[in-house]
Amino acid sequence: MAFVGPHYAFAQEQDPGVLSDVGSYNADARSARITNLKTQYKINLSEKEKALVSSRCEGAQSELRKISARLITTKKDREAVYSNTVITLIRLKTLLETKQIDTSNIDLLIVSYQQKKATFDVAVLAYELSLEDVTSIDCVKSPEDFRAGLEGVRGARKPIVDASAQIQDITRSNLKTTFDTIRIKLQTVEG
Repeated sequence: MAFVGPHYAFAQEQDPGVLSDVGSYNADARSARITNLKTQYKINLSEKEKALVSSRCEGAQSELRKISARLITTKKDREAVYSNTVITLIRLKTLLETKQIDTSNIDLLIVSYQQKKATFDVAVLAYELSLEDVTSIDCVKSPEDFRAGLEGVRGARKPIVDASAQIQDITRSNLKTTFDTIRIKLQTVEG
């Protein structure tokens, strides 16, 4: 996962060797993350367990690569839905302001959506990184590292599920309440 952007291009123009060690940094950072996971999850496999993990890990890595590929699609789909929701709320707010109706409920809803979306985005990035870590390990030679990475993937998945659930809760309860309030205000203005 190399950084590409205007800052990278600028650094390359100034000194082509400036980011030449990015690959080693990624490997060092990955190694540090895996070491932390081994400690966190107390991974210490017996020789029999190591042999079992080594014999099955390449198939598991293949499945994890598929999950990683699907995650890209899921991330884009969710991004579109969440962004469209916020855009729709902003448009609705503008319409209500032209009718001089209080839009504070919509303001709060927009902020809530944006905060939860940011939490979701951070969780997805962490999950992507954990998937990249576990699929980059030579799992046959390093079964304990693979096992630790796998635990990291499992741990990184939960915040995504939690963030998604929170967004669904906002949609179900807050959005409905906000629209009910708007409908009452509109009936008051028109009535």
